[in-house]
Amino acid sequence: MGLLPTILFLQIGVFLFQAKMDWLSSISAFIFIGVYIVGLVFLWVNRKLGFGVQLILVGVLLNFIVIIANDGRMPVSLEAAKVLDPSYSEALEVGN
Repeated sequence: MGLLPTILFLQIGVFLFQAKMDWLSSISAFIFIGVYIVGLVFLWVNRKLGFGVQLILVGVLLNFIVIIANDGRMPVSLEAAKVLDPSYSEALEVGN
C-alpha cells in the first residue's frame, strides 16, 4: 500500500474511533497534524508533476494553516455538525 492511502486510512481510523477512546481523542490533533505534514512533504516532493499537484499542494497547505490556527481541528459550524451526527454538535457545544 502506498504512503497516501496509508495516512488516509490512519486519519479515517482516528476520526471514527476518537469519540470511543479517550486516549486516542487526547492525541488525535497531533495525529491529524502529522498526517498533514507527511502529505505536504509528499506533495512538495511531487510538485513538478504538474499544475494539478501544485494546486492540491496550495489547497492542503491552506487547510493545514486553518487547522494549526484552531488547535489541530478544522473549524465546523454548529449547523453543519447537526447535519452530520448529533454527537458532533454536542462535542462542539461542550468545547471538544
